[in-house]
Amino acid sequence: MLYVGDNIVSFQIIPNFFQQSYEPSKTGRVGVSIINNGGQPFYLIGIGIQFDWQEGSQDYVIDKNIQINPGQNHGLGTIFFRIPDDVTGLHQFKFFVDHVKFDPFLEVQRRNSVWTVSGNLVIKPHKQYRIFVSRSISKTDRMITDPIVNVIRRWSIQPITVGINVRGSNDPRILERIIANEIAQSDGIICIATKRDRTTEGDWKTSAWIHTEAGISLHSDKPCLVYYDKDVTLEGAIWGKPKIPLNILDSADIEYNINSTMNGYREWIQKRKNDELLKTIGTLLAVGGAATLGTYGIYSLGKEAGKRENK
Repeated sequence: MLYVGDNIVSFQIIPNFFQQSYEPSKTGRVGVSIINNGGQPFYLIGIGIQFDWQEGSQDYVIDKNIQINPGQNHGLGTIFFRIPDDVTGLHQFKFFVDHVKFDPFLEVQRRNSVWTVSGNLVIKPHKQYRIFVSRSISKTDRMITDPIVNVIRRWSIQPITVGINVRGSNDPRILERIIANEIAQSDGIICIATKRDRTTEGDWKTSAWIHTEAGISLHSDKPCLVYYDKDVTLEGAIWGKPKIPLNILDSADIEYNINSTMNGYREWIQKRKNDELLKTIGTLLAVGGAATLGTYGIYSLGKEAGKRENK
């Protein structure tokens, strides 16, 4: 809900996006309603939306010529918008409202165009990454971590957690091998550190198993990112990782911090994958020349085609 008002006219814009997130080169839709919260009627001439990837003169507009009375909630229809091919990540939008208001003091009508405050929209990249998510799997903790994972999932992330969507083991040695194998198959690691134990000094510590999984990830050299409850004192293997504090009680803070960092994390993953590919190509050229590289390319394409056939 986006509020706009002055000493004469006050109204509220209610956007209803048809999706939680969008993709580049796609067309999106947003339904728009307006509520007159003031004590005076006004005439709505038009309403539009503008995104931060557009130039100042560009916008998507619905033309109207209707009177909105005090207390009235009026549906204005649907605005269609297109997302450019090269836009991803967290972006802002705002509405402008072109209206005519009656000034009861001067007894005149005034035409005015005003902008709302900004809202946020996630543009989800096309490519999906498989990410090992280290977190507590207890039912109590999952009430906190499941919503966090759902925000991460919007970024074309396939989250993998042993004990949730991969079967674990009661044997610690087997469990460690399972975790190591899942990390090896993943493109990166995300740790979610929530409260578990309180020290004698009153500090909160996270689950010891998260430190274990983070320690295993050190050997893989995979991009590792830590989201943690701001009340938790970090230590051990996860202390040296890039880390972002979250206010666990504030869903808006969680969404903002994750959406603000996921694009950079995805770029980190892709850079590492590119570096690995260049290293592989360099090794193949050094060993067998272009012929070996050609064979490797054909094999890789065939392997990828097989994956797609099996989906």
